[in-house]
This record gives sequence, structure tokens and C-alpha cells, in this order.
Amino acid sequence: MFHQLSIRQKIICGYVVSFGIAVLGTTVGLVIGDRYFQHARQQMIMADQEGYLLNKLQGLLLEVDSHQQELLFFLDQTQTLQQKNSQIEAHLKETETLLNELRKFSQTNLQADLQALLNKYDTTLVEYIQQLRILLQQISSLISCPDEYL
Repeated sequence: MFHQLSIRQKIICGYVVSFGIAVLGTTVGLVIGDRYFQHARQQMIMADQEGYLLNKLQGLLLEVDSHQQELLFFLDQTQTLQQKNSQIEAHLKETETLLNELRKFSQTNLQADLQALLNKYDTTLVEYIQQLRILLQQISSLISCPDEYL
């Protein structure tokens, strides 16, 4: 059948086939490129969320540490000491909530590096929070019964 066509018709068929291949190739390339783009975009969003949560945890721990160091300066000021105690306790609760958020995030998004980091430092953080709570309880008992310790 192709042999019976004139040269003009053969050239037109060649252009049509070439154009069809070009359109098909471009379309397939755009679809594949879009898939890679969406995958990369999703990874960027997860990395951004992970970074946000870790930065927030770091900020909270720095605030707790800062308040903890300030406690020594306010041992003779009962009201200020109670305020600092309350602030530290609020930050500790927020830290625990954030740690739970990070654990949940790492499990739902299968973030192996984040899970390894959390596993490595989880016991240290839990012990730190427990020790701070014991310290806060001791300070509260000092505030409530100051004459016993003089």
C-alpha cells in the first residue's frame, strides 16, 4: 500500500508520523517529569515539616535550659520562682507533646533517619524531663515550706 502512494503523499505521511512521534514523546516526557516533580515536592514538604519540628524541639529545650539556669537567681524571690517553675513545666509538657508528634511523624512518613535519631536520644530526653520534674517538685516544696530548710 505504501508503494502505491505518490512521493508527495509519502512525504506527508513521513511528516505526520514524525509529528505524532514528537507529540507522543513530549507528552510521555511531561507525564514522567511531572511524576518526578511531585515526588520531589512531597519529599521537600516532609523535610520541611521534619525540620520545623526539630527546630521547635531545639528551641523548647533551649528555653527550658535557660529557665533552669535562671532558677538559681530567684531562690530568694518566691513569686518569681513559682513563675519560673510554671514556665518550665509548661515547656516540658510542650516538649513531650512535640516528641510524640515527632514519633508519630517519623512512623507515618517512614522517616528512617528521624526514627533512628529519636531512638538514639529518646531515653536521654525522657530522663532529662524526669530529672527536671523532680527538681521542680523539690523547688515547689522549698517554696511551700521555706522555714524547714533554713
